[in-house]
Amino acid sequence: MLNILLTLLTRNGPPGSYVRRLKHLKATIAASPLLFLLFSPSYAQSSYQMEYIIPQKVVIGQTAQDNGQAKIMIASNSPFFITAEGVIGEICVNIALSGTMQGKKFGANAQLPGHQKTCKMLKSTDEQVIYTADRRTALLPGTPLSQSIVAHISYAHNATPVFDIPTLNERMQSTG
Repeated sequence: MLNILLTLLTRNGPPGSYVRRLKHLKATIAASPLLFLLFSPSYAQSSYQMEYIIPQKVVIGQTAQDNGQAKIMIASNSPFFITAEGVIGEICVNIALSGTMQGKKFGANAQLPGHQKTCKMLKSTDEQVIYTADRRTALLPGTPLSQSIVAHISYAHNATPVFDIPTLNERMQSTG
């Protein structure tokens, strides 16, 4: 077998080229187990699955909710929804990307997770999605406060809605 390889390496080349070809062949044979691991389907499958191991999280801090207004501070590493239950009529969500809330600055490392402003007309008191964030609030590494946005929600003055902020995975699991 080695004689066949040497014969193939010595044909059709300038003098001394077979030595370079032999060194190249030895390096290729030595690297083949590593190449097999890198390009095997099982390795590709395991690296693909590892991408989804990080749990989706939303950190919420609700402050005032009275007189038809609510402010909710949100930091997330995943897409999320804001849902409302127990309110009928127009409800609007306006996102503040940065600012100060209760004397603390927020949003230095945040991004707009969806539309800046949305309004919906709710016709029943059932739980309904009032805001869809198609990406996380975190743009750059930092503290949850620096990655936070604030959702200003306005609704009818006499309503007492209950808000929830599920992640994309939580919403998909609950709707089955």
